[in-house]
Amino acid sequence: MNIRTSQDAALVSCCDCQPPECPAPRRECQSLTGIGYLLGFVNGNLPREQWYQTLYKNLRQEYANGGHWYTYQWNTIIEARLGGKLVSDPMVRTDEHGGPETYEQPITETYTGGVTFADAVVEMESLMEAAVDWDDPAMAKGGECSTARIENYTEFTSGGNRPHDFSLTFVRHRISVPEGFSTPAAPRSCFEVQWDEVFFPEGWDAWKALKDAHDAAIAAHAAWEACEAATPGMCGEEPDVPDDPGAPPTPAPSLVATRSWSWQGSMEEPWSDWFDIPAPDSPGEVRMVNMLVKCFRDTKRGVKPTAHGEVHELPE
Repeated sequence: MNIRTSQDAALVSCCDCQPPECPAPRRECQSLTGIGYLLGFVNGNLPREQWYQTLYKNLRQEYANGGHWYTYQWNTIIEARLGGKLVSDPMVRTDEHGGPETYEQPITETYTGGVTFADAVVEMESLMEAAVDWDDPAMAKGGECSTARIENYTEFTSGGNRPHDFSLTFVRHRISVPEGFSTPAAPRSCFEVQWDEVFFPEGWDAWKALKDAHDAAIAAHAAWEACEAATPGMCGEEPDVPDDPGAPPTPAPSLVATRSWSWQGSMEEPWSDWFDIPAPDSPGEVRMVNMLVKCFRDTKRGVKPTAHGEVHELPE
């Protein structure tokens, strides 16, 4: 057994001299959620399946044989908000018309200034990243602890959904020693924390839950079969085994950063500086995992840290 944590050491220890486990640190998170939309004219001249692949800034309508014309122009068709605050240029439409006062059908429609959703996402992300300001009171802050990225493509519906939307959540967090960790009667000076920040692709957590349930059911069924072989009819109902969820989503979870913090020993200054968790560059989320805490030193026997929170095994 590879003994990496104080919990591992306790499992194999045969004496009662194991040092106590370290408590989890306090943690405070702040988040800013950005929402972006691609708005504009839908080119009805295209097949319906292509209507929402590209939206357009400009529309010109012209009656037949050089008749009267109308133009409708947006200065931008990208809207981005961060913490509820508009961080893109306000959308302004300019309408004009002219030409002969003849209105012979049919009307020709010409669309220009097309923007794809993929190109819009690049601009939305850039606007949001540039606008992050944790001290701006106009930006509503949340308490999310994981950065997240969502990219949706949705056609208009009777419910009024907008055609495209993009969401990016920015997070910063800080950690602290527990309340009352060090007192005049029982002073302490050591509290060290290390953790990983890992990207989990969209769909990973749902797949992992199904995979864990499937593996647990397989193990339970194997135990039931062994029991039935030894004592037929005495082992209760046969466990159901759900369908195998198949291969995991790709890409696989990946390490974004490994961080650490050491408390300086003053209960007047128990908190770390703020750490920014990087926002993902593809759909999914980045969150803290594999937290390890050391709260004492032992030069003779060494110290195994105490694990807290979510654990995700990373490839060697």
